Amino acid sequence: MSNYQSFKVYQIKSAIQQWIEKNQNVKLPGWKSVSKDKLLKILKQFKINPFHFDIPQANPNPSVKTITDARKKYNKKPYSEPEQESFLLNLNNNPRYQNPLQSLEQYVNKEGKKEYVSLQPHQIKFIKQFVFSNLRGTIAFHGVGSGKTLNAVVCSYYYLKMYPNNKVIVIVSNSK
Repeated sequence: MSNYQSFKVYQIKSAIQQWIEKNQNVKLPGWKSVSKDKLLKILKQFKINPFHFDIPQANPNPSVKTITDARKKYNKKPYSEPEQESFLLNLNNNPRYQNPLQSLEQYVNKEGKKEYVSLQPHQIKFIKQFVFSNLRGTIAFHGVGSGKTLNAVVCSYYYLKMYPNNKVIVIVSNSK
């Protein structure tokens, strides 16, 4: 059984799935959501030999690891300086696009004072890098209170302006 340790979880699940299809009278509720150790125990308990089944091989082309890899994969190139300026000029001159980097109206802060929301320099840098990279996704991680939510909103705004038929997914940790 120890020689099965080299199998990936998806490979073990594939063998179990094929075994279940051959042995339809056997029920294994919840087996798809168990750990690798429990999957190995299922193999041992039912004497399932993964080598007797068509096991999918590992992906020879793993998902992209760098921005350069992503650009190559999706056939994207970064905007040059003139293209960046042209993009911003067109965005700012088009009445359909309001500039989300500037507040349109005041809000009341925690102290009860009215103020405009303004992005911090690190947020502006991140948003420009996202827009100018010509990619369709990003991951941001900053410290507590550094404006990740505002970054997500502004990046989503630009992204949906560039790709109006796409969707935005924001993943955040739960609050403690």
